[in-house]
Amino acid sequence: MILFLERINPTSMVMRMNKVGGATAFQSELLKTVRTEFEHNLSQQIYMSSKSWDAIVRSKEETIKLINVAATRVNADASAMDLAQSVVTVSAQLSELPTKAAIDFIKKEIGKEF
Repeated sequence: MILFLERINPTSMVMRMNKVGGATAFQSELLKTVRTEFEHNLSQQIYMSSKSWDAIVRSKEETIKLINVAATRVNADASAMDLAQSVVTVSAQLSELPTKAAIDFIKKEIGKEF
């Protein structure tokens, strides 16, 4: 699940993904990536506590919200690169990325087990 969280880290996603085309298409592609990654890892919840799974779901939802907020901050005719820049800017304004908060929670919980 740490790999999932790293893959949906907003900054990492915009660096990893192709930024060709318009902002709207790129927004859709980012959201699709988050949802696809999540669906691919749904079965992993059986190996986790409910609290850890809740942290992951919350991180996914907050990441989607972050992408959508960044999209509202660019013009309708903006490029994918403009949206990528907006995602990075919005991410930088947060005190902590949702993915980092979930990773820290999981690590802390695992630490209690050992």
